[in-house]
Amino acid sequence: MAQKRMFNISITDTDKFLDMPATSQNLYFHLNMHADDDGFVDSPKRIMRNVNASQDDMNILLSKQFVFVFDTGVMVIRDWKIHNIIRKDTYKPTLYQEEKSMLEITETGAYRFRNEPVTVTGENVAQIRLDKNRIDKNRIEEVKKEESSTSSQNLKYFFEKWQEITGRALTPFEIEDIPKLHKEDGFSIELMLTALKEAANSTSNFNFNYFKSILMRYKRQGLLTPEMVAGAEKQRQEVRNKQFANQQQPAKSNVPDWVDEDFKHEASAEEQAQLDALKAAMMED
Repeated sequence: MAQKRMFNISITDTDKFLDMPATSQNLYFHLNMHADDDGFVDSPKRIMRNVNASQDDMNILLSKQFVFVFDTGVMVIRDWKIHNIIRKDTYKPTLYQEEKSMLEITETGAYRFRNEPVTVTGENVAQIRLDKNRIDKNRIEEVKKEESSTSSQNLKYFFEKWQEITGRALTPFEIEDIPKLHKEDGFSIELMLTALKEAANSTSNFNFNYFKSILMRYKRQGLLTPEMVAGAEKQRQEVRNKQFANQQQPAKSNVPDWVDEDFKHEASAEEQAQLDALKAAMMED
């Protein structure tokens, strides 16, 4: 890759160029200095940060067609080949061949988009991007409003179910803290209702901190929905039932089974004769 970069005053000494703010001119020079041998720049945002250039500076370059931008974020200097003639022995082709294939070179040596109407380049590119950003921003605001409205309705429903489940009214502290659990900690209303029911069923004297601790336990265990909570509870119950069944079984004894059976011994003739003699001797005494 060639290490030298040059500028042609037929571009940089025109009113079109000099009418730009100094910050836009400075950005243009730095983009040229960091371009590859075909005039492509793959880190325009980093260069902007390094030279303290604003997005307005970049938009001016786009609107005046000094640079073109692709959907990939890569940029190309339109008049690159007017500024620079790279020696063949030092020339290194750009990595961005797909983007390069979208361009052609005019008779004056400037890049332009191949088979593309003029309206998609230069000032119109900048305007299209600005309009798109404006539309995206408006849509984001609309979504936020919709989410805020839905969230408020969900919280209202939760507050209504609160007294039904716990049997008591909310305290000012709880009214302030519950929206934080929903909006900041990310607990869904359905999961909060599940925790509320568990807390209410576990003790006759409902405690708000206990309700919060149940939610935090759900979070630690990765239980994000009521269905996941129910599944985990089912598994715990199955384990308890199995343990209880094992406890009900009598413990195995090391004593052989034949100990409990009636034991009978058949005496031999010799043994019987000895017994008879012993009985006779005892009778004589």
